[in-house]
Amino acid sequence: MFPNWQLVSISLIYIGLLFLIAFLGDKYRHQLAKQGQSVIYALTLGVYCTSWSFLGTTGQASSNFLSHIPIYIGPIIIFVFAWPFIQRIIRVSLKLNLTSIADLLAARFGKSHNLAILVTLVAFVGTMPYIALQLKAMVYSFQQLQVDQSLSRWHIGLVVSLVLAGFTVLFGIRHIDVTERHPGVMLAIAFESLIKIAAFVAVGLFVCFSLFDSPLDLWQQSGANLKLDQQMNVDNFSANIAMLVIVMAAFLSLPRQFQVMIVELKDQKDTWLSRRVFPIYLLIFAFFA
Repeated sequence: MFPNWQLVSISLIYIGLLFLIAFLGDKYRHQLAKQGQSVIYALTLGVYCTSWSFLGTTGQASSNFLSHIPIYIGPIIIFVFAWPFIQRIIRVSLKLNLTSIADLLAARFGKSHNLAILVTLVAFVGTMPYIALQLKAMVYSFQQLQVDQSLSRWHIGLVVSLVLAGFTVLFGIRHIDVTERHPGVMLAIAFESLIKIAAFVAVGLFVCFSLFDSPLDLWQQSGANLKLDQQMNVDNFSANIAMLVIVMAAFLSLPRQFQVMIVELKDQKDTWLSRRVFPIYLLIFAFFA
C-alpha cells in the first residue's frame, strides 16, 4: 500500500516518460537504425497484452486453470503456423494503403462501402465495452494500491481518460492523414511492452520463490486447491477449443492489433523478428498467469 501522493507522483513520472519517449521518437524518426525497426515492431505487438492480462486472465487462472490458456496460445498458433497468411495480409494492406480491418474486408469483397461501414460499426460497438474494461482495470489497480480510498473511482477514471485522450491528440491525430505513421507512439508502446513483461516476471518470481518455496510447490498447492483433475474433462476441453478459435479470429481483427501490426509498418522485412519474439513474449505471460 502506498500514500496517494506517492501513487500520483509515480504515475505522473511514468506518464511523463512515455510522453518524452513518444516525442523523441517523432523527432528522431529518421535516425532509428534499420535493425532497431525490427525490434520496435516486435515489441509493439505486445500491445495485445493489456491491463486485462494483469487482472482478468490471472483472475480466470485462479478459478479455472485452463481458461486463460487460449488467450495466449491463439496468437502463438497464428504466428507459428499461419505466418504466410499474416504476410499476405501485410503485403496486400501495404500495397493498397489499407488503414483498418474494415478497409481490408471491403477491398477483399469488391471495395464495398456498405461492408466497410458495417465492419466499422461492429468494431466500434465491440471496442467500446473493451475500452471500458481496460479503464476499470486501471482504476481498480490504482485503488488496490491506495492506503486510503480518498480518491473515488470516478475521479481516477476521469483523470486516466483525459491523459489517454491527451496522448492520442498529441501524438496520434495531430495531422489528418489516415496513412500517416506514428513512430513516437510505436516507440512508447515498445517501451511499455518491456515494462509490462518485466513487471509480470518480477511478480511471478516473487510469488514462486517468496510466497511459495518453488514453482513446483506452487503447482502442487494449486492442484490441490483448484482440483485440476476435475477440470480436465470434455466440457472444459470443448469450451477451450471454442475459445481458441474466437481468440485467433479476434487477434487478427482487433483494431489496435491491426494498427500496430500492419498500418504502422514501413517495410515488410521488419516483421522477421516478431515471429520469434512475440510467441516467446506470450508464453512468458501464459506461464506466470
